Amino acid sequence: MIHVKSLEQGEHDLDFLTDMMYEAIHIPENKPPKEELLNLPHIKKYSEGWGRKGDRAIIAFEDNFPVGSCMVSPICRKSKRLWIC
Repeated sequence: MIHVKSLEQGEHDLDFLTDMMYEAIHIPENKPPKEELLNLPHIKKYSEGWGRKGDRAIIAFEDNFPVGSCMVSPICRKSKRLWIC
């Protein structure tokens, strides 16, 4: 059975969230390792400083094992644009 848990403010599971972010980036061949890819400046901005006001995430669990996630963050706080993964 699958259940979904909303992460509360201050509750972080950034390792799993960044694992899911890495998996969501489609590179058909020669995909760089997770640490290398997620530390590129144009990608790092999405997880850097995670847990600020307005950041939200849910994690889906199957038999108490995390199997998916969704993250929402206002990456451009001045223009109020959201980033969703």
